[in-house]
Amino acid sequence: MNTATKVDIHDLPIESIKEELTITNSINQLDVADGLKGLFIKKGFGLKLLLDTPASGLAKMLGIDNYVASIIHHAARKVQKTSIQPIRKIRWN
Repeated sequence: MNTATKVDIHDLPIESIKEELTITNSINQLDVADGLKGLFIKKGFGLKLLLDTPASGLAKMLGIDNYVASIIHHAARKVQKTSIQPIRKIRWN
């Protein structure tokens, strides 16, 4: 018997949907295997968590090798750097 409940997207607050899309988008920008990206999304790991957690902590939390965790951490820093773009002043003539 299937006891899973379906969630209607119309029942979710718009801010919750926006936040989830933002997290998913940032995770999908990571230069790591798609399986890892899916794991992060499934576990609710956002870019901030990946950045704030040292590689050794990620390794323990995910049950992966420290080397792989350091690759993930580096990829997260790279996404953070490329997503922060300087604001240019607009000149009106």
